[in-house]
Amino acid sequence: ETRSGLYVVTEYIEGKTLRQWMRDNPHPPIETVRDIAKQMITGLRAFHRRDMLHQDFRPENLMIDSDGTVKVIDLGSTRIEGIEEAKDMSFNTILGTLQYTAPEYFVGDPIGPKSDQFSLGVILYEMLTGRLPYGADAARVQNRRQRSRLSYRSAIDGSNAAPFWIDDTLRKATHPISHRRFAALS
Repeated sequence: ETRSGLYVVTEYIEGKTLRQWMRDNPHPPIETVRDIAKQMITGLRAFHRRDMLHQDFRPENLMIDSDGTVKVIDLGSTRIEGIEEAKDMSFNTILGTLQYTAPEYFVGDPIGPKSDQFSLGVILYEMLTGRLPYGADAARVQNRRQRSRLSYRSAIDGSNAAPFWIDDTLRKATHPISHRRFAALS
């Protein structure tokens, strides 16, 4: 038959979203955040190895089941290289939630795995601090000049115990310019 759509079948997950978990755990231990981060990275790497970009990686699209396993959900914005049904989607269309969307989407630069890395970094930053690394400014970027003016707010302050090395890692993962982020999630 002629293809009429792209379908995704997923499992039912008994658990809570990462957003709910964050509300229940406003000051999580670093070890717990590292465990959740490792699982999120494993999920994103699986996507990227199959030439897929999630494009809407945010706390509401991550579930934690009763065993503490993190699951990536909501594949509605996922870009899948080579899928016929996805060809009419612009690769630079902003499909995700603005606060977690990498600046390259806003300025028309090429997107790729480092775009999902930006979203991951924002989530981890928020888990540790309860705020966003650029506030609402990153979601307002419309050109390269505005992007260059974004100012990272350190994750280290009196309300959390984030070590310097984590702040440095988050600063690099959420850099407004994609080629200045880590080369790989590993």
